[in-house]
Amino acid sequence: MLERLGVPKQEPPSLKRLLSLPTVISIAIAAILLVVLATRFDIDLGAAWAHIKAANMWLYLLAMAVNFSGLVVRAIRWRIVAGNAGRRQEGTQYIPSIGRAIVLILGGWFWNSVGWLRMGDGYRAYAFGRDAKVPFSRSLGIIAAERAMDVIAILPLLMLAIAGTLAVSMGQASKIFLIVALAMAAIAIGFLLALATLGRRAIRLVPHRFQQPYTQFSAATLGGFQRLPVVMSLSLCIWLLEACRLYLVVLALHVPVGRELALFVSLVNAILTTIPFTPGGTGFVEPGMVGVLVLSLQRDAAVAVALVDRSISYASVVLVGGVTFGVYETLIQRRTKSKIQGGTGENR
Repeated sequence: MLERLGVPKQEPPSLKRLLSLPTVISIAIAAILLVVLATRFDIDLGAAWAHIKAANMWLYLLAMAVNFSGLVVRAIRWRIVAGNAGRRQEGTQYIPSIGRAIVLILGGWFWNSVGWLRMGDGYRAYAFGRDAKVPFSRSLGIIAAERAMDVIAILPLLMLAIAGTLAVSMGQASKIFLIVALAMAAIAIGFLLALATLGRRAIRLVPHRFQQPYTQFSAATLGGFQRLPVVMSLSLCIWLLEACRLYLVVLALHVPVGRELALFVSLVNAILTTIPFTPGGTGFVEPGMVGVLVLSLQRDAAVAVALVDRSISYASVVLVGGVTFGVYETLIQRRTKSKIQGGTGENR
């Protein structure tokens, strides 16, 4: 399919690649960063563990349920964005079911957590294109539209969180993350404006073999922004659920963190995971969370919050997403093999 458009054939991530050298190296680097965090900054891990052992397990499980409930909202948004993009382009319109969308999003989360450069987004685009029988460039445009929505939605929530935490001396942390969020939003909006305004003028600068993929990518990305109030409301809901998860974590640990600060820290988490320095932001997200939380908590309590929250947003995703990805891809491969064998039998 991709070869017909002049795009090199790409294989999806597989379980064999899970233990590939780049993945092992990335996990090792993340582990080293966490060790440096624990030793260099004089963290009392014993005190942090005491906080964790005293956690309310029911609130922890509720936080995990809220985290995975965000999958449903993301799946609904993906269906709407895919439908929007399909109306802008010719061909059969395919919209994944809620269940399949959740499975593919979980698979994407898994690969974002263990691989570099958010390779899970590429996997989700590949899997959607495979299921929908549409070019990779079109399905990638749908993912790009979602990512732009996420980045744009973070900015007003971050400003709201900063305004609500003025009673706490946020100082330099607020300025840094607000600047980063502004830059990310500006890049996303600038990217969309460039696609919308340059249009066919830009296509003349693209090599001929990539012109059709560029056109399909551009149309899918811009088309995804139809029904803007609905898709942006869902995007805001996604990040509010992230904040709700973190707030339930701090309640489970019995530490005094307000709702506004929980919202701020969850958005810091989102910003740091968006920038793919390490798989899933491991080794960068944790210091960022601790650095903000210590403005109102003791360091050991801040570390406990960061570790417990990451056990939900990272460790559980690797576990549940890995199992889901493995089962789904195994079923797809068996189905494909069965069709090939069935076709061979008919030919005979």
